[in-house]
Amino acid sequence: QTTLSPLSPESVNTYSYGFNDTLFYKMDSTGSTIWSWNFSEPFVVSPDYHRINGYTLSGDRIIVMGLQGSPFGMPGDYFLATFVFDTLGNLLDSHVVWFYNTSVRYVTLFANAEKGAWIVCSFGNNYDTTYCCLLKTDSLGLIDPAFLSPSYVLPGYGNYFNCSSMPDSGYIMVFSSVNMGMNESFTLLSRISKDGYLLWTKSILNTDTTANLIIYNSVTACDSMGSVYLISACDSATPTGYYKRFYASKIDSSGNIITDHKWIFFPPDIAYFTQMYFLGNQLQAQAWFSPGYVYYSLDFDSSFNNTCMGPDFHGDFIFQTTQLGTFSVNRI
Repeated sequence: QTTLSPLSPESVNTYSYGFNDTLFYKMDSTGSTIWSWNFSEPFVVSPDYHRINGYTLSGDRIIVMGLQGSPFGMPGDYFLATFVFDTLGNLLDSHVVWFYNTSVRYVTLFANAEKGAWIVCSFGNNYDTTYCCLLKTDSLGLIDPAFLSPSYVLPGYGNYFNCSSMPDSGYIMVFSSVNMGMNESFTLLSRISKDGYLLWTKSILNTDTTANLIIYNSVTACDSMGSVYLISACDSATPTGYYKRFYASKIDSSGNIITDHKWIFFPPDIAYFTQMYFLGNQLQAQAWFSPGYVYYSLDFDSSFNNTCMGPDFHGDFIFQTTQLGTFSVNRI
């Protein structure tokens, strides 16, 4: 493991396209640096590419996560590192986990209820199947080998998209999968408890065999009653032309659909939604428009209506329960 060092803002190395150091900062409300750490050295002695993949604030702990390995998504050995700080910038502990001869496509983390983190990993050695799992860390970043992760097996090229917190401290996670060979894709919605136990999983499938429908982006939000809101963006190529579709659903805390909407071409310049959240009691979603390359905010009512999106159309999607197994970290 590398020896980390505190860093002053004056010692940052730059070049014409940005930084060639990997840095982690804490700043005050005016943007002034309070403290920073330099992660520019590899986590293990290896020439493989490394980077910081994210961080989470969990209670009074900051868990920073890094990944080192040959170009991400390619088969090889990968090293996942966790670095735990207090909010004053003191390094409390660090760990490195070795993923032997696999291919890591995506890794991210979010806080759990025990001052630790949940780490979401996506693995796959080809474009036929993607395996996603949860890793649970304690407050010092150590991964729990006894935790049994839900086994998310996605046909085709899959990915984790989004996570929202539930009122009971559980979570809703969204995965999407694209199988280019079969011209199909689907969205997987999974609810887990605050301890990581799987409560239910639902899949949204395309049933229109005349269309090449690819779901490429999904966002979620949860209200104070535990209802889940989901928007998925789709590209659809049909014999009569190319369409952009949006599937939206409101789901209760048990996974039953309350209402759903399907929109097409309204408004035509929406590329995809980037996030969704509640501002007080108002559900807001951020959308990226193209051409124009600008972001707009859209407000939805409690039934997930928005007059800017235009009328609904019917068909194409089904919502069904999906059964999942579990596996341990020792099988990764």
